[in-house]
Amino acid sequence: MTTADGALDLDALAARLRAKGYGEFVDFFISNRADGTLTSSELMCLSFRDGRYRVWYRDMGQDNELCLTEDPHEAERVFVHHTRRLVKARYPRRRWPEDEQT
Repeated sequence: MTTADGALDLDALAARLRAKGYGEFVDFFISNRADGTLTSSELMCLSFRDGRYRVWYRDMGQDNELCLTEDPHEAERVFVHHTRRLVKARYPRRRWPEDEQT
């Protein structure tokens, strides 16, 4: 999901993840997009700064960088993939919307 200028549409990405049942500020965080309190010590994070996207995993205050790229599609792919993995590990018995796709 990109804007007309080719940048990643962060609001649309957050809305898409929330629609799947993922919790913003619980399962994922996108910086400089919305105010909120991080209620989880383990979550996926995404930021855009100086023309680059950064995706990282945060657990107990420790950051593990997963991707640093100028490509919005790569940043989105890595962010969504790892957010999905985190949520599925957190709730292994729950069925998610993408489970219904063939």
